[in-house]
Parts: sequence; C-alpha cells; structure tokens
Amino acid sequence: CPGDSLFIGGRWVTRSGNYAVTARGINGCDSITHWEIVALAPPEGPQATVDCDSLRVAVSVALEKPWRAQWDNGDTTAQSHYKGRRQATLVLSAPPDCSVAFTIELPEVPALDVGGLPRDTVLKPDKSLTIDLGLDPDQWTVEWTPEDAVDCPTCMRVVIAPGEDDTEITVHLTHRSGCTYTAIFTVRRVDEGLFLPNVFTANTDNINDSWRLFHTPNISILRTWIYDRWGELVYFNGEGDPIWDGTFHGKDALPGVYTYVVEYRDSEGKTARKAGDITLVR
Repeated sequence: CPGDSLFIGGRWVTRSGNYAVTARGINGCDSITHWEIVALAPPEGPQATVDCDSLRVAVSVALEKPWRAQWDNGDTTAQSHYKGRRQATLVLSAPPDCSVAFTIELPEVPALDVGGLPRDTVLKPDKSLTIDLGLDPDQWTVEWTPEDAVDCPTCMRVVIAPGEDDTEITVHLTHRSGCTYTAIFTVRRVDEGLFLPNVFTANTDNINDSWRLFHTPNISILRTWIYDRWGELVYFNGEGDPIWDGTFHGKDALPGVYTYVVEYRDSEGKTARKAGDITLVR
C-alpha cells in the first residue's frame, strides 16, 4: 500500500521490483528466495467543479486499477454529483487491504431560479417596467443591454423604459463560481383594449355563432358570467377567454337580451370588471 514498506533481506523495501534473499543453512548450503513486490502508486486526489446547467457540484477522480472508489453519497463510480453540501469524502481501496481517504471542500453553487428570469412583457405606451432580480450583488454581476433601455445597466433592480417600437432586452448574469446565464426577452408597446360584442347570431350558419370577446395581449381574462333577464346564471367561465354558444343546460337559450360581467387583469396587474348587455339572435 502507498506509504508502506517491507523488510526483506536485511533492508526495507518501498518500491516495486524483484528481490532475491539468500539464506545459509547450518549445513553450509544456501537457499535463495525470490520476491516480486508490487508497490501501489499513491492515487491522485479528486477534483470538483460546478455544473452550471444542473446547479450541482461535479466531482471526479482519475481511477486506475486496482483502485475502487466509494463516495460518501453512496456512488462507486469515478464521477459523482453533490448538491447542498460543502464537503465530500472519497475513499479509494485496493487489495489486499489498502485504502486512502480524501476530504475536499466543494465550491459554491449559484442559487438561481432560472424560471424566475424576465420574460416577454407587454406595456402600455405610457408605462415602464421595474424588474428586481433579487440576487446577491456580492455573488453576482449583471449586464443589461441595450443600455439606453434601462436606468442602470449593471444593477440588480432596473426600470425599463423602451422606445415606441418593440425592444429586445438581454440580461447577462455572471456568478463568482464562473457560471454565466443569459435571458433574452421582448418588451412590446401595445395600447390596452377590451372589446365586448353586444350581439351574436346562434343560428348555426357558422357566422358569428358564438359570443366571444377580444382584447390586447396585456389583458388577461379571469372570469365571465352571463345572466338572463330574470337574473339566472346561464353561463360561467372561470379561466381564460369565454366562448358562449347560446345554450343553457345543453339546450338553445331563448333569443333576447342577456347581461355579462367580465373580470380581467390589466397590464398593471390590477383586477377590474366590465358589465354590459348581449343580444342573442336566432
């Protein structure tokens, strides 16, 4: 084993080789014993690097026969991964009873929610967009481009005020571990609008057969209610854009005037409602 020695023929042996030992008997006869010694070379220690894609630490060792690996996470291969740990221990073993243990400090892994990076956004013409990345400036550096679209090209919290046209924004992040991440998103200037038709013809001629609304991309429809003239609920949609085909409980609703209430979220994240009348024609 590495570091061991063997006393042969009156001397200590620490290297591989063939050794002959001569022994003289009491009758004057000599006997020669040959020894083949294999001294295992000390193995190299493990290396650790940050896996920027999986946000883990990758550890590896140059494993040569007859050495076998045993990581303290249970892996027995030359490579392994750690997450949420600051140290790792590796034991290398070889027959007959050799073992060498290594304990290494693991590098810091970026704490980054990739899904939380900015995405495409729609703004009203007179509005700006504030983004706070929420990252530790002692661990990260940031670069925003184009510089004239943000109030601070190297800040974690910025106010984006693009021009009249659509603007593609790039944010480039560098962690002190060396990992880099880039997010690209577009800020669009769109007037906010919600159009609610007041008449439709549910007569199966494939022309205006259902009631549906139209809105700009910066508006999200939350819920929609439609009532008949007696106040009975004939239609409800709790998610996304409504489409009413003019039926109630699977049967054609009577022609006439109905009342709708639409709840939506505007480009500033505020919730509002609009109400009005629909005329169902057959």
